[in-house]
Amino acid sequence: MKNKHMKYFHYSLCAGVQLTLPCLYPVCGYKGILSCPRISLTTVLVTTWEIILRDKPSCTRAYRRHTNETRAINCSHETISWDSRPDQNPVLQIDPVAITHDGYYRCEWAQLMGYHLTVLVPPEVTLFQLENGTIVCRAAAGKPAAQISWTPGGDCHTVEEPLGNDTVTVQSSCRWEDHWVSNVSCSVYHLTGNRNLSIEQNSLPGSELSPQSPMRGSNSLTVRS
Repeated sequence: MKNKHMKYFHYSLCAGVQLTLPCLYPVCGYKGILSCPRISLTTVLVTTWEIILRDKPSCTRAYRRHTNETRAINCSHETISWDSRPDQNPVLQIDPVAITHDGYYRCEWAQLMGYHLTVLVPPEVTLFQLENGTIVCRAAAGKPAAQISWTPGGDCHTVEEPLGNDTVTVQSSCRWEDHWVSNVSCSVYHLTGNRNLSIEQNSLPGSELSPQSPMRGSNSLTVRS
């Protein structure tokens, strides 16, 4: 009856690590089975058993899923091993159980879980006219880069200037030489909100315009899994 299993487990969860508390009572000469808690193995990167026996240095048995390899560190007991394939079920077996196997057995794992955090920065938007009549719409220091469009469309040129801290200044310059337009609007599109500004063509060159509608949104945080 050597294949008889006797097991009793109590689990507690602490700081994301599942611990097996020392309350398993196998009988000498039988086979003892130690199971990790049921989790989705598809998200597990590493499974580790730490074994601390009486008056012995700790032993570690680990399995890495992405390389499909097992490793034993400072383990001298050949009777303690993986019960089957650790990629399918990371069960530890003691066969046969001896009195020298008294100790503490802990199962740990590292999972592929986390968040991708992106900070959004609203650009500072201005619209102004140069002395030569060119109208400039600028979205300064935004993250990510803003997009600019004009109404009506004209002869426009847009440049982006990275600022080195993941923010970008976008500047678009437009002229309407082939036809006269009395009112020009600049639309700035950004993840933090959109702005619309307008200018009269007969306004004084070099003047700076205020927003026609306020920015919708402000500094914000975006969290992604």
